[in-house]
Amino acid sequence: MVEEAVTYPPRDGYPLFLTAKRYWIPEFEIHAEDPEAWTLILLHSTASHKESWGPTLERLFHYYYLNCGYHALYYITQPIPSSPVICDKYAEAIYHFLVASPDYGAKVDFRKRRLYGFDSITIVDPMLSPAGSHHLNKLRAILIKGAYERRDVWPDRVTAMKALRRRDRTKKWDPRILDVFIKHGIRPHPGSYYLENPYLGVTLACTRDQEALDPEGATKPVKSLNLACRENPIHLVLGGIHDFM
Repeated sequence: MVEEAVTYPPRDGYPLFLTAKRYWIPEFEIHAEDPEAWTLILLHSTASHKESWGPTLERLFHYYYLNCGYHALYYITQPIPSSPVICDKYAEAIYHFLVASPDYGAKVDFRKRRLYGFDSITIVDPMLSPAGSHHLNKLRAILIKGAYERRDVWPDRVTAMKALRRRDRTKKWDPRILDVFIKHGIRPHPGSYYLENPYLGVTLACTRDQEALDPEGATKPVKSLNLACRENPIHLVLGGIHDFM
């Protein structure tokens, strides 16, 4: 599997840099001019990162290479600014990514592509409640409490990995997911940039405050889904292990 990182500079009133990664296998190139070939757009959840899709894509690409054609895959994230990025801001970032001309970033005119994620949408383990947010209040309280109380500083990545392998919520992860989280979900601690007495440890790339941010998260997207499902197929995927939803 081949990967390519792309960056979009601030433009057209959007103030942040946008980053994405493209994943593909060389055999996909024969479908580059096929208007029916899908381009997949994958988005990650709160406290995750775009590279966490990698192990899934390796398996997915093997299957779909044997069965059908694809252009490529892009999924989107953005750097963490000083103020929180809530869901509607994430949607704004996606919009700017997809409508940018071929002169920027990925140099692709996505308006001419058949996009899975827009022409058809699959949502994995969504925290949604059509009957109202009160059905999810207990779960939300547990997740928010866990976000604020989780450890977020380690002296180095090796120590962080040992801690994640012991933590109840993360020790169940596929080892490949743990590896990419340590590589991309952990960053140098801000104190490491001090000229005097720097702290050379590491911390979470997504802060605990941002992980806990959940304004109207269980109900607001339902209104948009009610509109979207009238025009495009919407699929929900729920995990076989009922640990959250």
